[in-house]
Amino acid sequence: MRNLILAAALMLLSTFAFGQSEVDALRYSQTGIAGTARSSGAAGAFGALGADLTGLSINPAGAGMYRSSELVFTPSLYFANTEASYLNETNEDDKSVFNFNNAGLVLTNLMRKKEGDRWVSVTWAFGMNRLQNFNSRYYMKGFNPDNSITQHFAQRAQGIAPDDLYGNNADPYSSSLAYSTYLINDVAGSSTYESVIPNGEIEQEEIMEEKGAMDEYFLALGANYNNKLYMGGSVSFPFTNYKSNTFYKERDVNNNIPAFNSLEFGEFLDVTGIGVNAKFGLLYRAHKHVRVGGAMHTPTIHRLTESFSSTMVSNVSTPGSAAIERFEDNSPVGNFDYKLQSPWKLVGSAAYIHPSFGFVSLDIERVDYGQASYDFDSVEDKAYEQEINRAIKDTYKATSNIRLGAEFKKEIFRFRAGFARNGNVFANGQDSAKNTYTAGFGVREKSFYADLAFIHTSNTDYYQPYSLNNGGVRSAEIDNRNNNVVMTFGFRW
Repeated sequence: MRNLILAAALMLLSTFAFGQSEVDALRYSQTGIAGTARSSGAAGAFGALGADLTGLSINPAGAGMYRSSELVFTPSLYFANTEASYLNETNEDDKSVFNFNNAGLVLTNLMRKKEGDRWVSVTWAFGMNRLQNFNSRYYMKGFNPDNSITQHFAQRAQGIAPDDLYGNNADPYSSSLAYSTYLINDVAGSSTYESVIPNGEIEQEEIMEEKGAMDEYFLALGANYNNKLYMGGSVSFPFTNYKSNTFYKERDVNNNIPAFNSLEFGEFLDVTGIGVNAKFGLLYRAHKHVRVGGAMHTPTIHRLTESFSSTMVSNVSTPGSAAIERFEDNSPVGNFDYKLQSPWKLVGSAAYIHPSFGFVSLDIERVDYGQASYDFDSVEDKAYEQEINRAIKDTYKATSNIRLGAEFKKEIFRFRAGFARNGNVFANGQDSAKNTYTAGFGVREKSFYADLAFIHTSNTDYYQPYSLNNGGVRSAEIDNRNNNVVMTFGFRW
């Protein structure tokens, strides 16, 4: 789900910069609860349990827990609901999508025991786990008596010569479009600009749709030493596919602005890429019913490619004319390649397992999102690279993510529940915590199992459609309620 930056942090950004911002660094550094229905039903608290493909993305030592080979796949239905409150008006929107959360193959080699040989098994696992689901859509609308996005365009254009601004030569994705469609005009040919809307008194509307996911493909190796110590490692390749389309509108619904009738501003962003990371972990059976473990995830080095563009349509009158005319302009299509490094992650896990009744499991992750950083290829972009990396350090902080899950077993049936909380990531004290509640059911036979899980996640974001030098732009409060229904089918041999 989109991590909209909070109002205070938003002011650090240039509103219409495509990608390479604090928001994007956080989006590609966080992970959610997805994967197999068994782990999802227990809120993903599988770091100390093992023998689950999703658990291998938490602690690869869990591969050593397997006693057989298996084939697994997990389809799911994802439902995203948003409620946006903006300028005293509230609007809801919904989106649903079919996904594959997980698929994989596990190959276990049970070693022949010789006298004195304590190695029990070695397991290879190949698979895919979904780390992030970006699908979302929100709609917001309200009447703004104070200001307009056209004033933002005018502020961006200040100091740029009209000849440079016209024809998309300078600031081609926002203020150049506003100038060529007469939403801002130069003052007597100077580098000073005025908005066609002097104050506010306009209706504002925005719809934003996001698509895509981050899927991690991995190769893991785990070993079992004397049914006491389990160790493992993995190499993972996260594939990122993210798209966003934003449509912003303003209208003079009261016919109070002589030179202005309406505007439509569209922004389009497409991000694809691949990353690489490594994970290492240990599990220890401290008691016949107790397991503890720890894992270390190296930073992911993402190589990302962006394609971006924007459009502007206005219905306004030109200087010296009273007639309303329609104007339209489109930006060039921009492309940018860059690297993004996510933070290190440390995971501690513990579980109590009873062979007759089930388990209780806990995972605690520690991540410093302020350690994410960009690396731009061009020397000309290094100044902005340093600026945005400083902003990341100032905006985000270290936080803890907690997952607690339980399973109750009755013959071949399994009943699960869990809770997870992703901690607040913002250094300024604004609350960005995300809560997740899960429930699940399963049937497990010797050579086949099927699991069903329901995942509900909720959090609140704050979003500004634009910024002004003197502030005064209202924020929208967006309540996100996401539900995921997951079903896993597994075959053992």
